[in-house]
Amino acid sequence: MKWTLKTKIALVENVRKYPFLYDGIQHTNRWLIPGTWDSIAEAVGNGATGDCCKRRWQILRNRYMAAIKLGNRVQPVGIEPHLKFVSPYLKPRVKPQTKCRPEETLEYCTKLTQIVREYPHLYFDSRTSSANIGEWQKVANRMGTEGTPEQFHLRWVKLRTRYCLHLRRGFNMKPSGIEQHLVFLDKQIATREKSQYVASKTRVNEAKTRAKMRRDAAVDAVLRHKHLQLDAEDEDTLFLFEFLQEMANMSDEEKLSFKLDALKQLEKCKS
Repeated sequence: MKWTLKTKIALVENVRKYPFLYDGIQHTNRWLIPGTWDSIAEAVGNGATGDCCKRRWQILRNRYMAAIKLGNRVQPVGIEPHLKFVSPYLKPRVKPQTKCRPEETLEYCTKLTQIVREYPHLYFDSRTSSANIGEWQKVANRMGTEGTPEQFHLRWVKLRTRYCLHLRRGFNMKPSGIEQHLVFLDKQIATREKSQYVASKTRVNEAKTRAKMRRDAAVDAVLRHKHLQLDAEDEDTLFLFEFLQEMANMSDEEKLSFKLDALKQLEKCKS
């Protein structure tokens, strides 16, 4: 069925006649619902069925509730005055409150941050090495709560990672307010990210240089074998000659293994 504004209004006005369809308190008349939708479909006409009227009503009701909640214009334009009667019966969904674990509270995270701040070499400790395990034990002792050095290290890493994402992408911190206690990391985070960017860029440039050298050598090899009538601009030909360069640096065992794997792959492609 094609729903027009006229048929949607007809649907809404007919639903309005049956409060037990939108008022959750009227449970006693629930048994009437199946037959009611069929009656509404008959009133709407245009080939409507009870099921399609029920689905369309749910869509209109949900869109209306979302628009009111967000302050947006109710769609389709012109339907809002007809839906206002349902406003008192729409109850926003309440998210279930999740119990906050002790190590996720602002008080706990602030205390952990203040203690770790006294050990600069632990700021970016990526793993609890034997050299630092003693320091993390001191942190654990000073926290005065249950937990191993490894657990406190992991909690700090999570906190630091969230803060890095907060700075880089604007993510909200959890717990809220802890970010103001982590600002002492800003300078070091910026320095580390800059060095990581430079290192990454260097690796990319080196890879590009190696690829260009392999390609140039492949072109030279093709040109040296003109009698084979090879195309120095054909990608497949150049790709093959690049492989030949790699094979030249292999040991006899590696060459044999490569040949066997290549033959297996060739048979697989043919089958």
